[in-house]
Amino acid sequence: MKRQLFIFSWLLFLLMNNARAQVWESVGSSAGISQGNAGRLTLINDFQDNLYVGYYDVPVLKGSVQKFDGTSWSYVGSQGITTTTAGYNSLSVNNQGVPYFLNQAVGAETGHQVRAFQNGTWTSLPNITNSIINFNSSTISSDNVLFAVNNEGNGTVKKLVNGSWVQVGNTGFAGGLPNFVDIVTTTNGKVYVSFNTSGNVRVYVNDQNASSTDAWQPAGGITDLAPSPTSEDYSSSLAVDQNNNIYVAYQSNSAGGNKLNVKKFDGTSWSQVGPVNFSPGRTKHSSIAIGANNKVYVAVSNWEDANLLRNYVMGYNSSTDSWSQVGTGYASQGQGIYNSLAVNSTGDLFLAYVDSQLAKLCVKKLNLEEVAPTSLEITTQNNVAPNITTDKGTLQLNSTILPANASQDVVWSVESGSTFATVSSTGLVTATASNAVVTIKAASALNFAVFDTIDVTITNQNSTVEQTGIELTTLNNEPTEIFGIGNTLQLKATILPAEADQYVNWSIQEGSNVVSVDANGKVTSLANGYAIIRATSTKSPIYDEIRIDVFANGCKQGNEGPSSVGFRISDGAIRGADDFFIPVGTRFEMSKLRLRILTSSTSPVSKVDIHFLQSKQSGQPGAAITEVYNLTPTSQRFIKDDGFGSSEYEIEINFPSITFNEGTYWLNPVVNVEDGSVVYWNSTVEPGLGSSYFQDMSDGNGWVVVAGGGFAGSYTLVGNCTPMPLTVAPVQGQDANIFIGETVQLQAKLNGTDISNVNWTLDSGSNYASVNSNGLVTGLASGNAKVRVTEPNTGNYAVANIYVTDPNACGQEVPSNNQEEGWTFSRPAAIDIDVPVGTRFNITSVLPTTVGFGTTFTFKFYKDNNEKPGEEILTTGGQIVEDTTGPKWDGIPYYVHKYEVKLNQEVKLEAGKYWMSMDSDAAGWESTTAQFLGNPMMLYDNGAWIEAPTGSDFVYELKGTCVASDLATDEVSGKNLKFYPNPVKDVLNFDASQKVESIEIYGMAGQKLNHIKLSAKNGVVSTEKLPTGVYIFKAYLEDGTTQSFRVIKK
Repeated sequence: MKRQLFIFSWLLFLLMNNARAQVWESVGSSAGISQGNAGRLTLINDFQDNLYVGYYDVPVLKGSVQKFDGTSWSYVGSQGITTTTAGYNSLSVNNQGVPYFLNQAVGAETGHQVRAFQNGTWTSLPNITNSIINFNSSTISSDNVLFAVNNEGNGTVKKLVNGSWVQVGNTGFAGGLPNFVDIVTTTNGKVYVSFNTSGNVRVYVNDQNASSTDAWQPAGGITDLAPSPTSEDYSSSLAVDQNNNIYVAYQSNSAGGNKLNVKKFDGTSWSQVGPVNFSPGRTKHSSIAIGANNKVYVAVSNWEDANLLRNYVMGYNSSTDSWSQVGTGYASQGQGIYNSLAVNSTGDLFLAYVDSQLAKLCVKKLNLEEVAPTSLEITTQNNVAPNITTDKGTLQLNSTILPANASQDVVWSVESGSTFATVSSTGLVTATASNAVVTIKAASALNFAVFDTIDVTITNQNSTVEQTGIELTTLNNEPTEIFGIGNTLQLKATILPAEADQYVNWSIQEGSNVVSVDANGKVTSLANGYAIIRATSTKSPIYDEIRIDVFANGCKQGNEGPSSVGFRISDGAIRGADDFFIPVGTRFEMSKLRLRILTSSTSPVSKVDIHFLQSKQSGQPGAAITEVYNLTPTSQRFIKDDGFGSSEYEIEINFPSITFNEGTYWLNPVVNVEDGSVVYWNSTVEPGLGSSYFQDMSDGNGWVVVAGGGFAGSYTLVGNCTPMPLTVAPVQGQDANIFIGETVQLQAKLNGTDISNVNWTLDSGSNYASVNSNGLVTGLASGNAKVRVTEPNTGNYAVANIYVTDPNACGQEVPSNNQEEGWTFSRPAAIDIDVPVGTRFNITSVLPTTVGFGTTFTFKFYKDNNEKPGEEILTTGGQIVEDTTGPKWDGIPYYVHKYEVKLNQEVKLEAGKYWMSMDSDAAGWESTTAQFLGNPMMLYDNGAWIEAPTGSDFVYELKGTCVASDLATDEVSGKNLKFYPNPVKDVLNFDASQKVESIEIYGMAGQKLNHIKLSAKNGVVSTEKLPTGVYIFKAYLEDGTTQSFRVIKK
């Protein structure tokens, strides 16, 4: 129960070695000095040790200035002295005690405004500029001159001379927009400005009497002093000591951890003050000041998740060249931002900031004399248990602060459960309602960071609050399902309002054979199925019910992770899909879906349609397998508001059981709410299951991966997973990859045992294969077929994929170079086709890669005329049989598409050179300079074919068959050499009348695949690792001649 809270690990050592530690105490009211919230601010200690603070006063949307008289704060003049908002502002006070308030003007007025408080009233001075500015700062020089800096023209400094503003040095010195500008002057006639720009902190110097043509110079000759952010309040700050040394505080960039740094400039060179990146964690809102004996202080706000943006101050010890925290704990109660430090003539340190918990501007002083509290402990009087068990009973709590000579004053509060109990200023807890655990907190009045809490359990209260309803949930919002038999799930009934009596009776309304429930709401699973559990108030007839699903062989899969962004899934206009994977040998019988959605609507989900899709070979969503319509969610649970006008919900849908065997599938839900508002499928960027999230925008592009990938829809599918009772595979020693005319025998097994009483059918691919009643599959044409085997008594089934290949299959391809370039179809363009000697290339399909989607394709084939397209041979169209959508092109609104277009007629090309052009309604044809076959592509321009100026080739693939007359027998032979068998599987034999020195193997596109040194008249060549297809074998003979043959690899 005892808690000692220290901000950093080394703070304990610091406190134990100081008899009196430094304590932050409020200057003025501890509840804050402003009437409401505040914005950017400046704290000033003037030449007479008076404290002033200038700030943006949110309640009046203007700038205000207050002064401390030693007891309280009061407005200088009146509240709200500006005529516009003053989000960016600064304050300076001269040696006659005249305050100057400078601010950014917004709205009808623009520029950098200045006001001085003289003779009891604020007087407007000439604007420093009428241009739009934001960041600005000001200072008073030792000769009582007001200097100001703003980001006009990328950096401008001016001084007030005889009521007019005079430019100091050149404008635009920052070389970019200066952020977090600050300015100081020295007693030796110099003026310094600091700012962040281009990812660095910079400090520039000039003479105070510089003309507008005198250039600002980087202090110490270093332009970029250090890497530092230019956004998100990673502010830099300047200070000058009694010896005219300049100090700049700043945050390092992300590579440095966004930690605090201070550098010192002695007029000649820069040096690091203490270690680099010396703060314990990330920081923001820095402010630097110089105290007595030139001691350096920096105030910052913590930028770590724990104690986010609470502020603290660090001081520099020059003897140890180290930094340590000054003041106990954090200065702020909540987030402390817009820090501003000031030091008086005796070295007292003051800190002003805006506290989010108080929603006020606060000012505190570092008291060096007060004994600092280090720990606090709460106990119960007489050490009784922290329980209240009688109606409207009480419990006395006590607090003890260490060290014992520190102030024992504490502030008591109810940390949680304020509707169930109260706590007095003396720690007396009084129960007001029942069945709750109330957390009581005691915090040191000197330092709210030193505190303790205690949990008080309250029972047996007789509440007079009327019951209005019941909410029945699972404990900790666990899923409403139980996996396995004999396992349990704890339910939680909350009677509304929470202060009403919470006593209920539990009962089973449906499914008493599936679960049991005890008097405390613990559910135990008995059998597969579902049950409806009811909780009824013991004082009234109100009740609530919840459905609990039991899965004897329970399993689930999906994507769960932190919210990222939502994708539209309402009304079906834009479809979304994410994949799920069922392991080999597994059957998934699913009947439940949990889905995370986003919507601005508060009305309930009215209808859910679920589409389950096949997965294409390209890995994209395919055709629908099964669909379930007009489902009503079993539950809709609010998760959180997203901060952008929408809320996140989890809906749970139960549907009739659907069975999936091993494989990859896609989930495509459509969700609608009653008032017709748009619904989004929430996504996560956590590593998800399978592929990324896909969308079909109904714009012709089909399914496309969203935002280049990395997103996953947030969902969970729930059901029973069991081993597949029926499996199918080729008999031992056979392969599911066959040639046209070949066969493969499939064998069905039920629970691991061969079974023959089954039915064999084709799910798809009847053009490519046939299957007889005994499971014998015959290849008919190149393509893929799905063979289904069904056990007639149970309806169990399994599917085998058969891949049929033409033994003469061949083609040529130019691969993509990641969308290097593309050409429109505004003029004809052609690629060349080289058919080797002794070969006929029968082209059946063209696979172009296009810019944007296309619906029509026309191809023209030409003879070659001196390395250019010549006489036209034929023109043919084609049918799109496959569309694979790739990523989006950079900078243009088109996606990459790779189509397979089956030609309306087979194009037969004998040995020689040819050309092919393509026309389409796609936006363009992708091209590449990285790789091409034969010649670069040709463009038809001004009546003539010319080579593309980029030396590119189009990205495409040609598919077909390559045949030759010398491939009709089992062997191929020449004058001095023969190869056999042909077609070949693993080993090719050769015999020659002279030595074969070596053999080279080429693909049909001309690429060399292997070079084998032999020096033998006969022998073997291994073809085991060659993929199925047609190859050219080129033999180099002893007499220097060569012979080439075409060989088919099975």
